[in-house]
Amino acid sequence: MSGAKSVTDVLNGLTLDVTIVPGADAYWIKEEGGGGRLGGLVAEVLNWVAKEANCTYNIFAVPGPVQMGYLNSEGNADWTRWTLDQALRTDLLAQWTTDTHAGQELGLVWPFHHLDLKHVPIVRAVRNLEDQALSLPFENWPEFINRSTEPVCVYGGAVRTSVLRVLPSTRVREKLGASEADSHKWAVDQLCSGGCAAYVQPHDRAENVLAEFNAGGSSSLRILEVPSSERAGLASSRGGFATVEPWAREHEARKASGNSSATAGGGACTYRSAGTFSVMLQKSMPRRRARTLY
Repeated sequence: MSGAKSVTDVLNGLTLDVTIVPGADAYWIKEEGGGGRLGGLVAEVLNWVAKEANCTYNIFAVPGPVQMGYLNSEGNADWTRWTLDQALRTDLLAQWTTDTHAGQELGLVWPFHHLDLKHVPIVRAVRNLEDQALSLPFENWPEFINRSTEPVCVYGGAVRTSVLRVLPSTRVREKLGASEADSHKWAVDQLCSGGCAAYVQPHDRAENVLAEFNAGGSSSLRILEVPSSERAGLASSRGGFATVEPWAREHEARKASGNSSATAGGGACTYRSAGTFSVMLQKSMPRRRARTLY
């Protein structure tokens, strides 16, 4: 990538390597005549970028961190290490991950924040026998923290760390070593059986949980909206697709080859691609970007 290029032609004619994790937002659709195509929200974003930037992409599907053995000392998914390793092997990691300071220090970069990942409690609404109206197990998050003894379920290191700032470990439950899907099922079972009063998740995952487990009226899960002034223990963050800074690719090239003079091309291509992704991804899903972490 030499010479000055505009945003619209940096990726022109290139074939990008894009990594996905199969799931609700990225899945394979078989065509009747044979072959297939990528479906879901991830596909919509990638196809829009490919059309606007006049490029194509190869898809590499990989499992999430638990299935690949990326676990921390407590046996939970190590999303930071997994995200870095996948981003170093591809042009773009098209998986919704959280923008964190720890990730940034390792060279990860999120070109555009598609997602509002503020943590929210999922609760099970209970039907009042007298008027048949639905009522929530609690209306006020601070009062629940300070006066209740009921536990909450969690999944994910960032969620656990945040909740443990305001609740003792005896009130925080999780299914250690479980995948995201298994954790969701377990937590919903806990909610429905009275095993916990809430399941804390990032907002986008919470919406997926409601969509899956409220289908057909089989349960009455709700997201409890908590005012910004009352969000103790409920972190706010942003996330989206990820790639890496140029210096991170240079460092990885030297580490992998064992040669201190090895190079990944100086990182100019990575730098321009990241800048282009920032513009293209923002256009693909217009939304105000939060430039700071809270």
